[in-house]
Amino acid sequence: MLRQLWVTLAKLHECRRNEQLTREQLVAAKLKKFRRLVRHAATYSPYYGEIVRDRAIDIDHCKPEDFPVLTKTTLLANFDRIATDRRVTKQAIVDFLHRSTDSGELFQNEFQVIHTSGSSGEVGYFVFSSDDWYRGMVQRMRSRPKSVPLRRLKVMFYGAVNGHFAGISMAGLAKRGVNRVIAQLAGCEINTPLPQVIEQLNAYQPDLLAGYVTALKMLARKQQE
Repeated sequence: MLRQLWVTLAKLHECRRNEQLTREQLVAAKLKKFRRLVRHAATYSPYYGEIVRDRAIDIDHCKPEDFPVLTKTTLLANFDRIATDRRVTKQAIVDFLHRSTDSGELFQNEFQVIHTSGSSGEVGYFVFSSDDWYRGMVQRMRSRPKSVPLRRLKVMFYGAVNGHFAGISMAGLAKRGVNRVIAQLAGCEINTPLPQVIEQLNAYQPDLLAGYVTALKMLARKQQE
């Protein structure tokens, strides 16, 4: 928990510092971070190491446009060569997702895994270290409504709640680590009959309601009625 708290506070400090920068300073800071990422990828990812060599990319002066666009199809076709940790393979991720339905369970007890629904014809797999997952979730903390009193935040997620889908995985962060102190999470399965959903919402009275856009629009119409 102490590690999570340190990572979260450090990222919050970085975000607040960035808010004070000029556009030119922010662009320079982002490029510095990008080049640090490129150096790591070129060293540990066979896929990106090859791109850097083939394109003769100067890491100290490179920009994002120097690299090819990474599509989901490309990611899936080159997953094992893109990953910078040899423990993270496509087959290992697929096996983990077939076995695990708890969004809070970590792959290798270390990595957060999320996947898309496959509505486009391809299921995408995305893996994060615990530190990077908490850094990303800082943006959600910064969006806390100013009208909400300084108390434990009541969050409701309306969507698919069984599995490692992106939505419930992000919302589920409220149940882990230091976040348990500042937020409490309730989940409502998307396939629950609508009258039961409305009853659950009225009983819980969440400060924040998250979920699928179409489902939230439906709830908004019901509230208007």
